Amino acid sequence: MSAVTFEAVNGYSNMYWGWGGEDDDMAERLQSIGVRIVRSADVVGRYTTLAHHPQIRSLARWEILDRALRRKDFDGLGSLHYTRLALKQTSLMTHILVDLVSTN
Repeated sequence: MSAVTFEAVNGYSNMYWGWGGEDDDMAERLQSIGVRIVRSADVVGRYTTLAHHPQIRSLARWEILDRALRRKDFDGLGSLHYTRLALKQTSLMTHILVDLVSTN
């Protein structure tokens, strides 16, 4: 998705920790502004999940997801607080390491 679209939906929610729900939340945000999600056939595009350690499922994901659109305007990019620790640019990507700052 473009940066303009990402900013229009206020980015990803900051409510999800562990595994589960953040992709469904983003889908609801995108659909709320009229973005149609298209899943291409395997012959057009596909992906492979990178190897990773199993994550703990978020037990609160369904409750959080139920209120996704009510939080969209104040939960996301606009409420994200962090300190940048490192920045590394390569020809294919930019890696940014941050420390999340609690606002509680």
